[in-house]
Amino acid sequence: MHILFAIYQNYKQQIQMMDDTKLASYKKENYPEHARAIDHLKKTLKNMSEERLNEDDFVSDARDASIINTALINLAKNTYQNCIRIKQENTAMYFSDMERYAYEILKHENVAKVIRENLQEVMIDEFQDTSKLQDTIIEMIASPNCIFRVGDTKQSIYRFRQAKPALMRSKLNESEKIIEETIDSSMQSAKIILSRNYRSDARIIQFTNILFQKIMNVKESTEKYGEDDIVDWFPKNDSPDALIEFASYTPKNKTAIVSDDEDEDEDIKMIKANWIANKIIDTYNQELEFAKKNDTKLPSFHDFAILLRSHGDKAYLKAAFEAKGIPYSIDTREGFYRSELCQTVIALCTAMLDEEADSALFACMVSNLYNYSDEEIAKAKIRLGSIKAVAKEFGIYDDLQMYKEIADTYGIPRMLSELANHNTYFNRLNISQQSNFDYLFEMTVSAKYNSVAEFLNALKAVEDEVSNEAVSKGFSR
Repeated sequence: MHILFAIYQNYKQQIQMMDDTKLASYKKENYPEHARAIDHLKKTLKNMSEERLNEDDFVSDARDASIINTALINLAKNTYQNCIRIKQENTAMYFSDMERYAYEILKHENVAKVIRENLQEVMIDEFQDTSKLQDTIIEMIASPNCIFRVGDTKQSIYRFRQAKPALMRSKLNESEKIIEETIDSSMQSAKIILSRNYRSDARIIQFTNILFQKIMNVKESTEKYGEDDIVDWFPKNDSPDALIEFASYTPKNKTAIVSDDEDEDEDIKMIKANWIANKIIDTYNQELEFAKKNDTKLPSFHDFAILLRSHGDKAYLKAAFEAKGIPYSIDTREGFYRSELCQTVIALCTAMLDEEADSALFACMVSNLYNYSDEEIAKAKIRLGSIKAVAKEFGIYDDLQMYKEIADTYGIPRMLSELANHNTYFNRLNISQQSNFDYLFEMTVSAKYNSVAEFLNALKAVEDEVSNEAVSKGFSR
């Protein structure tokens, strides 16, 4: 009763404050519209004050509402407990559970300490898509001066997974701006602005700067495009002290410089792989000689990383590394395209482009996206006469048209985002399939497909890959 009375007193006070508000007066002859608006507001406030609930009515309504509120709270609690029970019975958990349980375990300092003492460096890519919980876990297992974060706030695309680009912005604001050559191990925090673009045309860079200055530097935006965000054009042959080395190689009996084209022939791919292997060997030997002369840390093949455009190029690298005796660990990710998640997306895109594709429509119906049983589909087909008619009755046909329109208007990544949120589809995937969805999303963002057809062709082109294991040789873990 005391709480209800206190709430009523607050309600009464707010109404009284509105009633006592001093409003500006305007001469009707000079500002007729303003004067009418002020008069109307004064009358409204007066009526609200006169018609406010008395204490008895307020308490009575609050008691009635408390019955409904209590029922809703109990329903939420029971649903939560039942969800936990079902997951425990099936030895299952959501992706978010993994993060939450990890956090609870790491709250035991002895556990966090063991992990922390075994981590020399923690490197985080796409930091703008990190959630608050994920960032907390990172800071629990890493020493303050050994975390290396890379990101770009304007590229945040995982808001539906609680991504907080403001986390990155806050850390940028807290850190001292430096250049790479002045990094000191005693520093607690520092930021390096990667402002040089080596790969894009100057006109594209100029357009990007202008575009984001216009769309981000508005009152409503929480993220701004400031001086540190502006990118400069750096041609390949400029600045001898550039941090990136560009190498070209003209092989024997070849008149063309080795290119970056993905349709280059197998001979050139093998030549490039051998060049990389030789470069690694030369660099390793130079670092080894330096370490022995100066009594510093010996180099390791773990220190080298190769980034490739496609999985197909990895076969050439494996062959080159084995020939040179270089130990390697290669994540082929080849079975990814045969995963249940990818097959669902392939079926969905196929049905978008061909409404007569019965097998694709059927695959969509029985997938985790809709979860119709074979029996339900069979009975509906007998009654309606075709799979297409069943899809229309189930509402799938309308969904396909919606996804196609989103893809055509806003792009494939936006379509996948809508798909993730459809009937909580993403949350109903198991951990493995959620990881596959994340990988597919990232691949789609970087590939920049122009249409559903182009996206579908790309997925089908690699369906024959078979392994999703990382291939390792010569490395001890």
